[in-house]
Amino acid sequence: MFGHANPTPFFRFTTCVVLCLALFQGLALPGYAQTVGTPTGETPAGADRTNGDAYEFGPMDQIQLRVVIWDNNALTFRNLEVVSGTYGIGTDGRVMLPIIGGVAAAGTRADDLADDIAEALKERMGSREAPSVAIEIASYRPVFVLGDVARPGEYAFRPGMRAIQLLALAGGYYRLSEAGSGRLEQETLNVTGNLRELEVNLATLHVRKARLEAESADRASFDLPDGVTHPGGPDSVNAILAREREIYETQLESHALQVESLQSSRALLVREVSVLTQKLEAITRQVNIMAEAVGNLESLLARGLTRSPTLLNSQRALFDLEARELDAENQIFRATQSLQEVERTLNETIQKKTRENLTQLQSINTEIDQLLSRRETQRGLLSITQQASLLMDTADTDAPVPVFRIARDVGGAFVSETVSPDAILRPLDTLEISLTDNEVSPSN
Repeated sequence: MFGHANPTPFFRFTTCVVLCLALFQGLALPGYAQTVGTPTGETPAGADRTNGDAYEFGPMDQIQLRVVIWDNNALTFRNLEVVSGTYGIGTDGRVMLPIIGGVAAAGTRADDLADDIAEALKERMGSREAPSVAIEIASYRPVFVLGDVARPGEYAFRPGMRAIQLLALAGGYYRLSEAGSGRLEQETLNVTGNLRELEVNLATLHVRKARLEAESADRASFDLPDGVTHPGGPDSVNAILAREREIYETQLESHALQVESLQSSRALLVREVSVLTQKLEAITRQVNIMAEAVGNLESLLARGLTRSPTLLNSQRALFDLEARELDAENQIFRATQSLQEVERTLNETIQKKTRENLTQLQSINTEIDQLLSRRETQRGLLSITQQASLLMDTADTDAPVPVFRIARDVGGAFVSETVSPDAILRPLDTLEISLTDNEVSPSN
């Protein structure tokens, strides 16, 4: 399997059988360079950190959040849509959520993070009981493979993934003699194109992030962030800036018009309530005067000093005034309800804009982190393909020996160790595979 540039079918088949038996029976593979079965500090129990409920979240993970609250009016549960959704964990280890803001997520498990979010929502909303929060993984952090493999790059992580499985996803070992100089040139062009595309997307996202931050701060405009570059040069950067500024001005004007309209409606309703209140006060004074007059007439009628028709006319006038008083009270009630509705709509409009900006900023920050990681991977691939071109003339027919190394962040320190092909991977691991000629190939 590793012996010659063009191995025979029988040799390939025999080596494949050895690999399969070693994986299923837990045997060490002869000829594979290995110091330990797993990186330093990893135990068999530690290998389960990415399985089920034991998985600990980290930066670049995407989580699906569902929040349910009890509706006392409808006597049923309802989904809290303003919070429910898919969110990414940023490089600072926090997940940014509407209403409650940032919540520490890195290093926590699903149940613990759900409890933290529920308590934060309970405190923020002033509820007597915490809402029901469910969290599941939407997508894991990726893993990376580089070195002497057919398709180096970024791959989706799966719990329980082993180094040899990632090698299979990457197309197996990379053989210079089989690839040829033409393939190396093509791969160099592909990597260069990928890098250019990543740089373009990063420039666009950085400018868009500046726009959203300006919207959140209610600034009149925004400038180009420092350090933004574009493969097309300054003109391309200025074109992105002009496009985002046009979007910013359009959205700013639309939001301002909507808020201004609601504020005008509120002012009219406040004026209407004031006028109706004054009208009610005047009618109330008339009712009091007429009630006093009716009382006097009743006293005079009892002593025979006035006539019944006069009293009846005064009583009818009092009834009319009381009806007008009731009508004025109803008008004030309706106007007050309309005023409260307008104020509620105005507050929701402002809060909705804030929530949308926060959600978009969170999404952009996550996407920027992912693009930066992919850019570093592509730069590494470009360096490898360039080095491979230099090694084309020095390749020989000796059987190469694969060496598996895992680079991993352990407690804030970047650790790289040689491992066996069946080593269990973790999210964000970088697997480097190199083929050396200083040892004999695996034998049957």
